[in-house]
Amino acid sequence: IINDPRVWGGNTNKDLESAAKDIRKTIKARIVANALTIKEGSLFARGRMLGKLETETRWQMKDAARRTRQALTDAASRLQKER
Repeated sequence: IINDPRVWGGNTNKDLESAAKDIRKTIKARIVANALTIKEGSLFARGRMLGKLETETRWQMKDAARRTRQALTDAASRLQKER
């Protein structure tokens, strides 16, 4: 979240660069946590976790793309209204 005016927005960043750094830090932490969990499990559990991770990643990418498309259409419609 960038420039969230709400007081309770705890994950607010000043600009896109700081938001990207925050996202990267979060993803690294998740990767390390998942790697440690996978290391301790059986082969079946590892495959199952990998499948879940792939599905979750795919869902997050689709959701981010959907939100980006929606933001672009909203911005385009706002520009049309201003003209």
